[in-house]
Order: sequence, then C-alpha cells, then structure tokens
Amino acid sequence: MEIKTEHRIGVNESNAHLAAALAGLGIIQTFTYALAPAIQNGLMVEILPAWRPATYPFHVVYPQNRHVTHRLRVFIEWLLECFPERVKGSRLI
Repeated sequence: MEIKTEHRIGVNESNAHLAAALAGLGIIQTFTYALAPAIQNGLMVEILPAWRPATYPFHVVYPQNRHVTHRLRVFIEWLLECFPERVKGSRLI
C-alpha cells in the first residue's frame, strides 16, 4: 500500500528534517540515531512503526593498494562501535 501526500516544505538533510519536525512543521521520516534523543526526551513520538523502511547499510570504500590513514581507521572503528548491527561481517584492514 502506498500513501500519497502533498507537502509544503521539502528538505534533503537529516538535521533539517529534525529541526522542521521540532518546529511543528509536520511528520518526518529520518534516521533513528538522529531522532532517538528527541523521542527519549518526549519531544517527538514515533508513529506508524510498521512503515519503517529497510535499514541502510554503511559502505566505506577506498583503494586497496593505499595505506589506511589514521583518520580513516578511526572513522571505521567509530562506525563499528556506534552501528554494530549495520556493519556485521565488516573487516578493518
């Protein structure tokens, strides 16, 4: 089933989605990690949980023949720590 709606405002950035919703401008669909604090503080309420989209996988792509910089290694380790369910089977080279 598909729901077609009209919209009055459009944004393409997750922080803008959250700011618009907190300002009372409508219903949003955004990343759970970005919305969690607002839900925990009672500022937002989840509706239609059965309509959640599939989770997005994370991909970190870099040339295999290059040295992994410290900055990239720290970023990958952060992903593994913060989003373990999304990076199952990942390996840090």
